[in-house]
Amino acid sequence: MNNNPAGYTIPLENILVLVSDLKSDESISASLLKYHVEEASVAEDWETTPIPKLCEYYSGCRHVRNLIMELLIAPTPIKVEKALSEGALVMGEAEYNILATLLTSLEELRLSLRLGHNISFEVH
Repeated sequence: MNNNPAGYTIPLENILVLVSDLKSDESISASLLKYHVEEASVAEDWETTPIPKLCEYYSGCRHVRNLIMELLIAPTPIKVEKALSEGALVMGEAEYNILATLLTSLEELRLSLRLGHNISFEVH
């Protein structure tokens, strides 16, 4: 029986790109949210606008970014060889599953905003 908990490592370069993308999307979603709130009429059903999904996306980006920052400063929850942990974010299976689930949810929201409201987060 193996008592060693599963561990995951993600290279810091990938984490930096991810955090940068999340920060960019957070900023874009905040601007889009401001625009759509100002354009929406009080009588309009907000559920038909992109406002609820933009709120969720903005909040999700902030939450995932904060989670990553917490994981970066937290002590490593598992024992790994030093060579594996240098230049990488090390996390346990539970943290990895949470992060993967949140990122999948954000990607689904992005797709929903693109298909349902023609909103893109690509910077041209």
